[in-house]
Parts: sequence; C-alpha cells; structure tokens
Amino acid sequence: MEVLEMQHNSFMGPLPSELAMLPSILEFDISNNLMTGHIPEQLVDAFAGIELLNISNNGMSGTVPEDFCSLGPSAFQFDCTCEICGCDCPCG
Repeated sequence: MEVLEMQHNSFMGPLPSELAMLPSILEFDISNNLMTGHIPEQLVDAFAGIELLNISNNGMSGTVPEDFCSLGPSAFQFDCTCEICGCDCPCG
C-alpha cells in the first residue's frame, strides 16, 4: 500500500504504532479527525520515504520528530502550535 487516506472519519485516540508495519507508504492523510497524543517514534523510521504526511486538524500533542521536519510544509502538514512544534519546522 502506497497511499492511505483516512481524513474526515471522526477517528479518535492516538496514532497506532502498528502503522509502522506499512513501510512502503508514500502518502498518509489522517487530517480532520479526533486523533490525540504524540507521533509514535516507530513511525519515524517506517515513514522514512514518505512524501505526504497530513495530521492537521486533530488534537495531537508532543513534539514533531526531527526527521519529519525535513519534509517541508507541502509534504508534512500539521497544526503548528506550541504543543506540537518542538523543532524548527516551517509552519504553514
């Protein structure tokens, strides 16, 4: 699977670390849900080749893993708040 679009589904809770079992994923969009918690560290290595990661419009917390910061604002979309923007990620 290369593309997983799950936006606007009222999904709740933390991002499951089991998503790391999808290492060939290129696009993952779980925006506009009710997700909470932080980005699991297991996803950093598993999503190393990801081209689009959208977790915006959720209730995420914690800091953004440094490796995702290099994706840039068009590839990594999140809510840039003090709670989640712990690295020098471009907000936009």
